[in-house]
Amino acid sequence: MRRLGLLRLVIFAYLSATTAVDQDALTPIEALHRGVALHRAGDLSRAEQLYAAVAQADPGNPDAWHLLGIVKHAQTTRATRASPPAEAAREASLEAAALIRRALG
Repeated sequence: MRRLGLLRLVIFAYLSATTAVDQDALTPIEALHRGVALHRAGDLSRAEQLYAAVAQADPGNPDAWHLLGIVKHAQTTRATRASPPAEAAREASLEAAALIRRALG
């Protein structure tokens, strides 16, 4: 029980330093649930903050690390999709590679 109180304190301190906290300290499970809700709503940066707070407070929490990895992947994927010039360049290079393969036989 004492460990849970310490985790709540660490998460509250982290969130206070990085975001506006309008409620009492969250338990790790509450922080993960709130992070998932934010993640589903598309607020990846705030979800990431919550996941990171839990991972920092409890490095052995596999759920926090898993969700943090998912949000990082989503941010990377979103950034890649958000760049039409990058996608066009990738497609052009694939077409060029196919032409070279055909030319070389």
